[in-house]
Amino acid sequence: LPLTYRLCAVVAHEGRELHVGHFHCLARASSGVWHRFDDDKVRQASARQAVGAEAYLLFYVRTPPPARGAAPAFAAEAAAAGGAAGDADSDAGTDVGVCD
Repeated sequence: LPLTYRLCAVVAHEGRELHVGHFHCLARASSGVWHRFDDDKVRQASARQAVGAEAYLLFYVRTPPPARGAAPAFAAEAAAAGGAAGDADSDAGTDVGVCD
């Protein structure tokens, strides 16, 4: 079986060049809720925002192999990144992993 990983955090950059601009982080809590850490502000974010961020660094956690006959864990991630139906800020039906 291939090894699989789930996205658990993203360090993103906003700006035209790396030496000019601003960095922030999006991370998923063990509760499954995504948060955006931006200087002294922390606010709730969506899985779609994390997957769509201008990534500078990506952090993944290795997942256990799926049970025999089960769909791969990354299927929901692909759906979230590809514009799954529903509210753009909704995490319903997405499973982009937990940083544990």
